[in-house]
Amino acid sequence: MKGYEMKSIYLAGPISGLTFEEAVGWRNEIAPIVKALGYEVFDPLKGKEFLKGVGEISPATSQHLSVLSQHPNIVAIDLFRVRQSDILLINFHGCRRVSIGTCVEITVAHEMGKLVILIMNEDNIHNHPFITQNSIVVKNMDEAITVLKNI
Repeated sequence: MKGYEMKSIYLAGPISGLTFEEAVGWRNEIAPIVKALGYEVFDPLKGKEFLKGVGEISPATSQHLSVLSQHPNIVAIDLFRVRQSDILLINFHGCRRVSIGTCVEITVAHEMGKLVILIMNEDNIHNHPFITQNSIVVKNMDEAITVLKNI
């Protein structure tokens, strides 16, 4: 299509405090659906399969596993991808603790005028005006997909 630009989506959400399988599960589920809608997908866990089997991921446990998990590199790469993306799709559903990194990513996205879609339950720990204002808030992945199909 003439004039059509592929949009890109960054799949944000908690990683610390989760196992690799927990952190990557929803991303692996939604990525093929989003790609089928014509979006390019950026995943902060790309190339980080070395986190499998380490148990609960934390900055302390992952810092020395790879050049990709060293603190300054994580921030540089993730924020680079946020800046490259048109949309942030964030899954906060069922969070057990605040995701500081994701909150920073939201701030950068809002400052750059990017669309932020939040998947979260009403009583979510991230349900705060600094997070939800200027964002589209949905209850589940199906609602997020509906939004993506119609923007």
